[in-house]
Amino acid sequence: MPRRCQTYDIRGMNSSSYFHRVGAMPLQHAPLGAALAAAARRWPARPAVVAREEQVTLTYEQLLEQADRLGGALRALGLSAGDRLGLWAPNSAAWVVAMFAAARAGLVSVAINPQYQKNEIEYCLKKVGAKAVLAPETYKGDDYYKILTELVPEMTTCTSGPLKSSKLEELKHVILLTDKDDLP
Repeated sequence: MPRRCQTYDIRGMNSSSYFHRVGAMPLQHAPLGAALAAAARRWPARPAVVAREEQVTLTYEQLLEQADRLGGALRALGLSAGDRLGLWAPNSAAWVVAMFAAARAGLVSVAINPQYQKNEIEYCLKKVGAKAVLAPETYKGDDYYKILTELVPEMTTCTSGPLKSSKLEELKHVILLTDKDDLP
């Protein structure tokens, strides 16, 4: 007897954004940051992130340690629980670390399409009220740093401390994923 796929009648269910079905595992009512800490306690040496293109593997313990370090740095910048951190970056180990760092620090991570250009990123950052944005310097021919300095020209003259942008009033910090230390 051939196996048949289980089917569901979803007519009339369009008022909800999801389809509820009881599964074998109960829903865990735990914040993402707490779930990472629990996984790091349970499987410290097990791979949590494998980024083949970057040739990076992070264990749960390493991911937790890096997320906590970055989360502490974000809080030291003055970001508070509930503030929004824009993650304008491609899929990478650093993106995963940043997302968990935001969760561990109580921030709201806002995933932003890495293909967005100047007008789109401006709209997105304004719409969500991002206090900080994390981005690579460049990616696949797109110069994120150039786009950000065109959008926030104050970046090139700002000394230390929060940005004061005329276009993006909420934005206080731009964090670049780069090894360079000679950027203004």
